[in-house]
Amino acid sequence: MRVSLLGRVRAWRGDTELELGSAHRRALFAVLAMRAGWTVPREEIVNAVWGEAAPASAAGNVYTYVSDLRQALEPGHRRGRDRILASGGGGYRLQIDPADVDALRFEVLRDTARRHRAAGDARAERAALAEALRLWDQTPERRANGQGDIGPAPERSPAAQDNTDPTANATLDDGARREGNAGRDGNANPDGNASRDGDASRDSSASRDSSASRDSSASRDSSARVDSSARVGNGASHSGPAAVAFDGIPGPFAETQRLRLGELHLATLERHAALALADGEPETVIADLSGPAAEHPVREQMAALLMTAFERTGRRAEALALYRRVHDTLVEQTGTEPGAALRETYERIAGAQSRPPVPQQRRKRGDEPALVGREAELAVLRRAVADLAGGRGGLVWLEGEAGIGKTALLEQALRDAAGSGCQVGRGLGDELAQRVPLSVLAECLETEQGADPELRAAVETFRAGDDVGAVLERAAALVRRLCAAGPLVLAVDDMQWADDASVLGWHHLHRLVGSLPLLLVVATRPAPTRPRVGLLRTVLGEAGATVLAVGPLDVQRSAELVRSVAGARCGPELPVLAAELAAGNPRHVRAVVAAAARGEMLPIGDQAAPGVAAELTAAATAHLEPLTEEAREVMRAAAFLGDGTTAAELSAVTGRTPAALVYALTEVLAAGLLLDSPDDTLSFRHPLVRRVLHDGTPTAIREMLHRRYAEQLAGSAPVERVGAQLLAGPSELDGWSTRWLAEHLDELHERAPELAVALLRRATRDDATGAELRLDLAARLARLLLRTGGDPQAEAGWVAARADSADLRAEMRWIVAVAEHRRGDDEAAAGVLGRAMREPGVPARWQVRYAHLLGRIAAGRQPVRANAAVTRRVSPVSPA
Repeated sequence: MRVSLLGRVRAWRGDTELELGSAHRRALFAVLAMRAGWTVPREEIVNAVWGEAAPASAAGNVYTYVSDLRQALEPGHRRGRDRILASGGGGYRLQIDPADVDALRFEVLRDTARRHRAAGDARAERAALAEALRLWDQTPERRANGQGDIGPAPERSPAAQDNTDPTANATLDDGARREGNAGRDGNANPDGNASRDGDASRDSSASRDSSASRDSSASRDSSARVDSSARVGNGASHSGPAAVAFDGIPGPFAETQRLRLGELHLATLERHAALALADGEPETVIADLSGPAAEHPVREQMAALLMTAFERTGRRAEALALYRRVHDTLVEQTGTEPGAALRETYERIAGAQSRPPVPQQRRKRGDEPALVGREAELAVLRRAVADLAGGRGGLVWLEGEAGIGKTALLEQALRDAAGSGCQVGRGLGDELAQRVPLSVLAECLETEQGADPELRAAVETFRAGDDVGAVLERAAALVRRLCAAGPLVLAVDDMQWADDASVLGWHHLHRLVGSLPLLLVVATRPAPTRPRVGLLRTVLGEAGATVLAVGPLDVQRSAELVRSVAGARCGPELPVLAAELAAGNPRHVRAVVAAAARGEMLPIGDQAAPGVAAELTAAATAHLEPLTEEAREVMRAAAFLGDGTTAAELSAVTGRTPAALVYALTEVLAAGLLLDSPDDTLSFRHPLVRRVLHDGTPTAIREMLHRRYAEQLAGSAPVERVGAQLLAGPSELDGWSTRWLAEHLDELHERAPELAVALLRRATRDDATGAELRLDLAARLARLLLRTGGDPQAEAGWVAARADSADLRAEMRWIVAVAEHRRGDDEAAAGVLGRAMREPGVPARWQVRYAHLLGRIAAGRQPVRANAAVTRRVSPVSPA
């Protein structure tokens, strides 16, 4: 059987298309197809197909749909033979090869492309991406010929499949979508982050948790179709529109997958286009991206690639016009301007003396970076510039996390240098630059003085296979000539993305600062970093470089920045909110202010968030962008487990052994994204990152993952950690959850009484809980509330009215009387006791307790307040 989810949900046996039936039947089929070969519990199916709007008949509907689908998939099935749609383990399983599901095949091909990329095989990477893109071609002729359908795929082991739930990608890969400018302190990355699942545009960020209709999703988000003129090069030509994944399928699962797969499709297009540019095929890029760029006018990475392709085919005017359209759309729709990388692309194409248009009347307050709290760092940079103006060279190394303000400091220093009469050359690292040898160094030396013909010729010779030494000597000679004309500043921003040859060039040039009026400035993230960049830091440090570690703002300076950016809009709550979410990161502060101004704010505390604003998503994604996929998986899991998680818990929910987690954990710890406490627990350095990863996940998927994590943690993690996952999961506890609660309630109450009460309330209000178990849990809840000073009357009265056991009825009436006595209504307490004592069959021990309590009331003695030592003797959590 072959299954298509990239478009309308369809299935074929051989050449015969199968009739899958209604939209909800197709929705159920799609859920099973995305987990091909694995059992999906019934409760997960209900959540996936209906979410919070599930009707009372949902469970029965699932049974009916499964029965109908079995007739459609195997009309002549014989009893005793294995079914394609099998049942067992409390759920259903579609027993087909995952390679026969086009959406899964698409993701396998993306993983294949990533492996080729890691191995440095660009040709194989591009071929895998082209094959992945062909799966989206919905042209009827290609489908009829099988060209748009799936082919063989590498098999995944059962263990790998079981721990690689396609829906789990929604956590980061949908939940942490970036706007087009998330590549560096607010800047776009015009190249090849396409292979990362986190790639997304501003147009998709705002709709993440929405239950919008298919038509709305297609018009605004990542499920948009590729223009009919588009094609994918390298043999992957498109002759028609691309599909909308899960087209026409209702439910939160389909909506999430529609968004996620649509974003991955656009990201794959971008990465393929970056490789086509590197292969000298700009015409392919124009054909591939013209349609998608028109449908996503604020996707900066795509615009930068298309502008570069226009430039390389001699269509400079079209490239500049495209920039103006993107610029104006961003200003109109978001109140922001293009990021630095797209501006750099514009300036390179327009010429060094030209600057992007800035309609001042449209500029929003707070768009300029505010250098609040950076006086010390700025003073160091200004001293270095002053020394340079006096003829003395130097080295400066700026390092700090994404959004901390390195770029703003660097730009201010370069403005100061230009104002002092210094020549300024600047290069910008990005992932596309990594693939083009010497691109960053050449950009530095061309920024102000134009292209040096001899250096350009030497660079091209090197790229054709010549020795790098000759190029670096030519670069050094050019630097000497420039320094002879006046002091020179060469600066590289985001050195962590620079190509290896440019890093080597910096090694070569730093030897000149002692004899020339030359200032070399580097801005980079501290870790994780490439070995060559780490070595460069060591070498420059030994050569006397000034190293500036740009850290977070303190609370006072953070509040000052909030007031500076927000102006009159700043109320007393906004600095508090920024302090909680931003953790001193200036870019996070600005994102919080921008989101709060539109009412798109994550609330303070642990309340459920209504959504994640685009600025917050972009700010968080900038931290995640440089990480490997394994490290991002750890971050996603940690976001759901929350602060206080451990390596053992991460191992349990990711399915990776502790040894296998070492590298990923080392990476996120080195990057400063997770903090390691002395008790070996982990917490998030940036609350905003956790909020985006967690709250940006659609509700149905978020609850499903919490429920799954609870079961995976059971037996190894403390009970309060399991209970916290259950409480964050679906509002109704399923059978396993209720049984776990009943078994571990005593321990949970001792360790986390409030959590125990909350879970008991959830379990006892669920009609799906068996009558006997529900009665037992309600009685235990009444006892627990009595012990902790709560009001147990409703629960105790409910149990007393339904219990068959005379002992249990008597105990519950005693609890009601004690509760009335505690709140000062002795008349009501005495009435309850009098009626209880007149009931036939009351056990003698409860008669004694009734009389004792009546005596206290008659004597006017104060009630015994909640006290664990007292109440444990008379009302144990477990039934007496």
